[in-house]
Amino acid sequence: MKHTTWGIALSCVLVAGCGGGSSDNNTAPAKPVVVPAAPAFADCYERTPGVKFTTTDKYTHMIVQEMFEGVMAYADVYLRENGTRMGAVYNAFDGKVFTPLGLIGYNEAGVYEDKYVYSKEAAVVLNKVPGQAIGSQFTETITRANSLTTEVRAVNDELTFAGFETITVAGRIFANTCKMTGASDVQGQLVVGWMAKGFGWIRSEEQSAKGTLVAGTRNEIVAIITAP
Repeated sequence: MKHTTWGIALSCVLVAGCGGGSSDNNTAPAKPVVVPAAPAFADCYERTPGVKFTTTDKYTHMIVQEMFEGVMAYADVYLRENGTRMGAVYNAFDGKVFTPLGLIGYNEAGVYEDKYVYSKEAAVVLNKVPGQAIGSQFTETITRANSLTTEVRAVNDELTFAGFETITVAGRIFANTCKMTGASDVQGQLVVGWMAKGFGWIRSEEQSAKGTLVAGTRNEIVAIITAP
């Protein structure tokens, strides 16, 4: 399961107003003009517990809150077709900082298999702007159920916040999703993903150097089960 970290808080509301009157002072003042808030990158990191959906790869995803390493965290849980857990990715979010905490993997029977715990350096301050690279260097400590030892290794993630896009998946329009790009394992290709407020990742794919979809690589929401 690929785990990567990403994050801007740019929300603002611009209000302009003007008043006026005729010589007889009977004209009502004009209503203030309210400009919609600008898209906020930080919103893309917000998860809503209770959201549940299925994706192209036939996994069911649900967002919950549960304990991880003594901390109440948000969890993106992946379920197999038989209902057992495949994995759960944990994070903390306060509107300004997104902190990936780690993940737990499960075997085919849904039994705990391994756990990854990230160091505090994995945290991402949500102050990025379109076109900005987002780098994260941290360590992960891996504990496996069938081993008495642990493994510590370095992780170096780098993605680029490409900008905001409105896309439609499973018949639902998602406005102001955050489009992310990163290096692919295949030379000449790019990994592209879209995150949406409340849902997390809603689509991922690989694209050619010309920006065209690489056939067979798209994985996206195909059915929304619940969306509180």
